[in-house]
This record gives sequence, structure tokens and C-alpha cells, in this order.
Amino acid sequence: MSFVIDPAPTFRLTGRLDVEKIAASCASSPRAARMVDVLLARATKWSSQETVSDPGELAEWWHVCWERISDVAFAHAYRPDPVLEGWLRGEVLRICALSPDEWVGPSFRAKTRPTIAYLETAHVGLAVAIALELCPEIFSPAERQTIEEAVITKGLEPSRRWLEAQDRLPVLGAEPGRELNNWYMVLLDGYAAMALAVGSDQDIATLPDRFKKTATLYQRDSYPESLQYWGYATLHLTHLYELMSAAGLPGTDPGLLVPAARSLPWVAHSVMFSTQEGLWGEGKHLTLLNFGDSAMTGRPPADSLLCMAHHLEDPQAAGLARWLFEQGYADLELAPTDLASFGFFNQISWISLSHLADAADAVSPVAAGLPEVQSFAEGTVIARDNWTDTRTVVAVRNGHDKLPTASHRQRDQGSFIAGHGGEVFFTDPGHCCYRLRAYQDAKDSSAHSTWSFSDPASGQTMHQKQSLGIDALGLRRAPETVENVFPGPASVFGADIADAYGKPVTRAQRTWVTWLPHVAVIVDDIETARPMVVNSQFVLNNRDNKLRTNRATDTRLVFRRGDAAVKFFQLSGETDGLASAAPVETELSALHDVYDPHPNAPGQGKEGSGHVHTFSTATAGTRHRAVYIIIMDHDSQIQNWHAYAQADGSIELGLPDHTKVLLPLTRLLKETPAKSGK
Repeated sequence: MSFVIDPAPTFRLTGRLDVEKIAASCASSPRAARMVDVLLARATKWSSQETVSDPGELAEWWHVCWERISDVAFAHAYRPDPVLEGWLRGEVLRICALSPDEWVGPSFRAKTRPTIAYLETAHVGLAVAIALELCPEIFSPAERQTIEEAVITKGLEPSRRWLEAQDRLPVLGAEPGRELNNWYMVLLDGYAAMALAVGSDQDIATLPDRFKKTATLYQRDSYPESLQYWGYATLHLTHLYELMSAAGLPGTDPGLLVPAARSLPWVAHSVMFSTQEGLWGEGKHLTLLNFGDSAMTGRPPADSLLCMAHHLEDPQAAGLARWLFEQGYADLELAPTDLASFGFFNQISWISLSHLADAADAVSPVAAGLPEVQSFAEGTVIARDNWTDTRTVVAVRNGHDKLPTASHRQRDQGSFIAGHGGEVFFTDPGHCCYRLRAYQDAKDSSAHSTWSFSDPASGQTMHQKQSLGIDALGLRRAPETVENVFPGPASVFGADIADAYGKPVTRAQRTWVTWLPHVAVIVDDIETARPMVVNSQFVLNNRDNKLRTNRATDTRLVFRRGDAAVKFFQLSGETDGLASAAPVETELSALHDVYDPHPNAPGQGKEGSGHVHTFSTATAGTRHRAVYIIIMDHDSQIQNWHAYAQADGSIELGLPDHTKVLLPLTRLLKETPAKSGK
């Protein structure tokens, strides 16, 4: 069914771009002036191309049209230019002349009758809507009618059909893979932009209730899909909020941003290090915890961070959002610019600029009172030595609370990421184009630092379940501080994640003792209903071919990257009470960095970028315990660290200053983890 658009709609977008305010901000703020320069330069670059995406580019037009048309529309509105005007007018009319199937997306998107919207449809709708919003005067009345007809029939109506189907799904408790996820926010944002652009009151009236539904996708302190998809979802949530606010929709207040803002401490914890150069060239890049489908190199969306820094009523939350912006956007221009919202390598836009003058001052994690060790509902415990000059980060997949959605999660329970001195050593495989076999391989537990189980009776190897679902997982021991063991406080945490495997695994408990920045101890306790061989995989980072490995013995490895080094020892391994440790075996895997919707893209890893070291039990059995230690320091100091298992189960640790520390594992492990009730 087609809606007739009211020629005098109740709601229209007004006032989102204040050119005079931005000009005044540039006069007083070098940062604002620099942002304008970057945006104008990008607009000049895009408008020099024949179309929004050149034929020689890897990026296809659906995946860059919103950002590029937005840049050119802003530039022309800010500083009118006939070249920009001609390019913008021509591109919008060209896109609107494309077929309904073209608006659906690339060939891998299903083409139905009637058409149903996809992510690409939303991005196309956002692109056309922003041109109409910022530069309405460049289109004649006849052109405006042509554009609106295309928006309604090729974008708005297919989006309405998709949303109506999604609205029939339960918010929680759906069959895994059928629950709402980030798509709902993306398509709702595109739908809203198109409805407001053409003045469809009937569609606009549905926005407040649908916006409220998006809050159910956020957890109390984190987002269930992944860090990257928090960024994608939240980019569209904050943009939707701004559309509704600018249009004057009732009930649009800053409280709508709070569910997403509750994740800001989790986002801050997920920033491991900042480096001045890396796989993507020079500039200050953030190294991120990339559990699930998430990039190791990236930054949260500037538009969302500054929107929250501007509008949030909680000064600490607003300030933390500003702090994250300052951390991620010290260098405004970072390659690759063709991996913005769709590739999740975020860039600034005119929306970021519009919030800058009103954004709160930065509040650091220390000032915000964030602890160095914190557990989050989505399932990660993140520990660091300090916030002001972080040397070490250890992050562990440690069970999880009930999940609003299980999309974009990998089979990574028990796995971990650990880095020291700006270098990531133990790593996550990341993710790449979803249509690749390499992506399926990266999702599997065999690609993570966790366990598999070999059954000698059947010859089969058992991995984590294909779908873990949304129910709470794990008997979890929350982080607790331990005094009087090391020369300084230590933390103990862990989880029994046997449910991630199912029968015959009845216990799969991994407990951590961390004394950062230098030491992390792993204790694995496994029980099975029938004899099994336990294979413990540990994945090391060789994305840049800079990992150096020394195999000191069959159970003692030393890794070096840059100026940092790690000693990784299996201190003991037992099966049914007897020593049982086979020599470590090493295989190669592929690690991915920045996602791209296309295969064979630069962010896709090659085989050999990951080194997988597997410690297996020498025999099958029903009760297994293994103890590992990770020692981290500067390369010049690593040789002065030593660790040995003692007969009573304790660990003797030798420090570079020649002092010794006795770690009483029995006392530290005596508590039983409590099952999460969330």
C-alpha cells in the first residue's frame, strides 16, 4: 500500500545545520576549524569523482553514499559552490532514477516482489534525505517531486514492510537469530529520515514507540553483539534521536540516549592502547578489544560520542563520551576513508562538528571512578594495570548475562585477549566479509584461545556449540581484589562454561589470577562424563609479521613483539591426578582486522597471521587440571622473570629484582563461582 504524502506535513526537519554557529565556533576553536577543513577537503575529493564511488574503488556506492553525499551537502550549505551543487544534484537524481532492486542492495541481497529493505536501503535513504535537508534549494519543484516519489516507492515503503515484520517478533525470547539486533536501529533511522524528508505523517507517528523498543537491545552496562556493532547501532540511534528532536516529535528528550550511554564505561575499557602507526599507516590509531564480530583497529563513532557529550544530563557520562572522542580523534584523518559507518572505521561528519561547541569537557576514566578491573553483562571481564599510562590489558570471555540478542557473537567462551607495552600478544581472530569461509572459520572455537575435546572412542573432536543462544551462560566468579599475595593488589575471577559445550563436558572452569602489569595465571579445571583428551588453544598475534617466538622447552614459550615480551609457560598438567602434558603443537590461522563488506579486502587476514599453540593432555581422562602463567615485561627484562610449580600446588615466582613471591593457588581457588542470575 502506498501512502499519500500530505503537502503540509505536521513535522519537518529544521535547524540541524547552523552555519553561523559553526563559523563562530571555527573563529574561536582551532579544533572546529580543522574539522571544517577536513570536511571541505573530503567534499572536494568526492565531487571530483564522476559518481559517488569510482569504478576502480573496492567500495561500492551503497556503502559510501551516505557519508560522501553528506560531506558534499554540508560543504555546499556551508560555502556554496557551483561544482559541489552540480555534483550533488546530479548524484541524487541519478540515484533516484535507479531501479527498486538497486535500492535494495548488492547481488547478495534478496530481490523480492514487493521489495524489502536491507541495510543498504537505509543508507541510500539517509543519503538522499540529507541532501534534501541541507540543500533543498538546488532542486526544482519537478525534481523534488521525482526525488520524493523515488524515496517513497524505493526506500520508505520497503523499509516500512521490513519494520512491520520485525515488530511482530518478540523483543526477548525469540528463536536465536530471529531476535531484534542492530539492523532494527539502522533501518529505523533510514525510515525516519525518509519519512521526514517527504513529510509522511503516518510513518512519522510510529517513530516514538519504535525508538523506545531500541532501548531493549542494550544491557545494563554494555551491548550484547560486539563493540563494533555497539558503534553501528548507536550511530543510528543517536542520529535517529537528532532527527526526531529536530522535527519536534513529542517525547524526544535526552533520556532516550541513556540506554546506549550506559555502555560508555565498557567502551572505554575496550580501548587497549593507542599507537602512532600500524597496518593502516601513520596517525594515532586505537587498538580495541575485538571479541565477536569486531575490528581490532578503529574508533567509536564521533557523531554519537559528541551527541552524548552534548545532550546527556549526567555530567560524568557526557564527559566520558567527550574523553572517548578526544582519544579516538586526536588525528581527524585516518585511513581508510571508505570504511566509515558500513565498514566501522568511523570518521567525523558535519554532525560531529555541530555538537562540538556544546559538548561537555572530557572526564577521564579515573575522574569518572572507573575501576581497573570490571565485569560486564555482555560477558567480558576487563583488567588493566592503570588508566593513566596503561601497560597491560587482559580481557576474558567469562560467561554472560541473559542477552537481548545473540547476533555477531562468536564461539569464544573462555577465550581472552592480552597485550602489554602497546603490543597485542594473545588475540581474537576478528572478522571479515560474512560470505567467506574464512569468516566461518574465525567464528569457531578452534580459532580462539579456549578448549576443544577429543573423544578417543569415536575419534571425533568436540567444539563449542554452533549457537549458544541468549540465555545466561556460566557459573561466574566476579572479580575480587586479593591483598598480601603479590607486592600489590591482585584480582581473581573466572567462570565455569560447561554449558557452552554440553555433554559429556560437565565442568569447564577457567580461573584467572592477575597481578598487572606483569603476571596473569590461568587455572583450567575440566571434568567430563567419559574419558576425553583436552586441547587448550592459545592464539598469538602475527598480523604484521612481527611476532618472534622462542620455544624454550615443550611447555615453555617466549614471544616478542616490538620492545615487549611475554613468557608463556604451562606449569603443570594433570589427568585423573597424574601428570599428563603432551608437547605443545603449533598451527597457523588467519586473523582479521577491519571488517569490509567485500571479500579480498585489506582488512582480511592471511593464513599465517595467527599462530595457534595447542597444549593437549597426554592421555584421556575425566578430570583434568592445567596451570599456565603469562609473564609480561619489556624485552630487556623478560629474561629476569622465572616461574616454577611447587609440590603443594603453589607457584614460586622470581622477580627481576631477585625477590621471590609464593602464589598460594589452593587458597585463591577455594571459592566456588556463583551462577549469574541476570
